[in-house]
Amino acid sequence: MLVLVAEDDPFTAQLLQQGLEQLGYRVHLAPDGAVAEDLALSTDYDCILCDWMMPKVDGPTLVRRLRTQGIQAPVLMLTARTSVAHRVDGLDAGADDYLTKPFAFQELAARVRALLRRADSTADPTQRSLGPLTLDLVARTARVQDTPITLRTMEFNVLSELIHHAGHVLTRTHLAERVWGSALMTTDDVINTTVSGLRRKLKAALAPHGGDSVVQLKTIRGIGYQLHQVAPSVHANP
Repeated sequence: MLVLVAEDDPFTAQLLQQGLEQLGYRVHLAPDGAVAEDLALSTDYDCILCDWMMPKVDGPTLVRRLRTQGIQAPVLMLTARTSVAHRVDGLDAGADDYLTKPFAFQELAARVRALLRRADSTADPTQRSLGPLTLDLVARTARVQDTPITLRTMEFNVLSELIHHAGHVLTRTHLAERVWGSALMTTDDVINTTVSGLRRKLKAALAPHGGDSVVQLKTIRGIGYQLHQVAPSVHANP
């Protein structure tokens, strides 16, 4: 699980990072709202912890901007403000929960777990789709329209992760942790070989339906991979 902590106080940010990493989360830190916005728009976070008072862009403004740009990661707002009006303002801005300072880390961790459970419960539990490509997560089958694709176990798992984060660039580290369960024990060669086999099978299945002009599995050199649906071309009438 990847968590963004937007907190301008270095001491508090470090404590949160250390505590969350001890619980097994990966943590990115943002020292102000502008950096947090850039990170949230370029990285797919599972949860965002957001301080109310930050330089450049404050917490409520940051959350409003992220929601208008389609970022749906659950947000826990952190603030020393205790009035009902401020809690309402934070929630109305798009935050999912609110925690006042000072707080016990155990409570923060419990609220993060609750937000992650809530986010998982809203996801489609049975299938994932992108254009003509559909995965059945229960039967563990893949198809392009009515044409089945025979995938190995790890190919299916990689494709499931790519579809779940369609349009985002997933690093090899992300895939190693989510698919193989360890970034330390999984080599780039293993990931590259799995993705190469997956790409070959996708191309064959998609070929009768438009191929790369419909769905593309791209290698982002030096970073990772991206699966995205290609927007149809619009041609002017002669």
